[in-house]
Amino acid sequence: MSSLIAHVAAGITAYACRCSPEPRVRSLPLLAACVGLAVLPDLDYLLWWWLRIQVEPRITHSLGFAAVSAGLAWLLLCGWRSAGWASLALILFTAAASHELLDFLVGVHPAPWLWPLSGALFVLPQGLLPSAGRLDWGNVYL
Repeated sequence: MSSLIAHVAAGITAYACRCSPEPRVRSLPLLAACVGLAVLPDLDYLLWWWLRIQVEPRITHSLGFAAVSAGLAWLLLCGWRSAGWASLALILFTAAASHELLDFLVGVHPAPWLWPLSGALFVLPQGLLPSAGRLDWGNVYL
């Protein structure tokens, strides 16, 4: 199910699956970054809830946004001098891209996965995961 709980779980999973801990990055900040990256794309909902502005296409649900947000998180965590920069970057990108994958597997909303390279929208015709339902504070699954 593509819900806040599922996205948080995906971020924790990306953190837990790292091959070896990065010595220059403490565990708690890395865990927080993975969870934050997995949830971050849904921040576009805040514009709708607070200002009634609907952004289309939802570029926060693209692999380009995942790469940029993971890159910024990587810079904040360790900067340019990290010895294991590639493995840390992969962990962070996996956490960020997990959001798009879960949403795709639900098959409810089309997403511009290849933005900014292409504006094409992708959606799974028949969802493989159950939907969390409407996005509302009253929805238990959010």
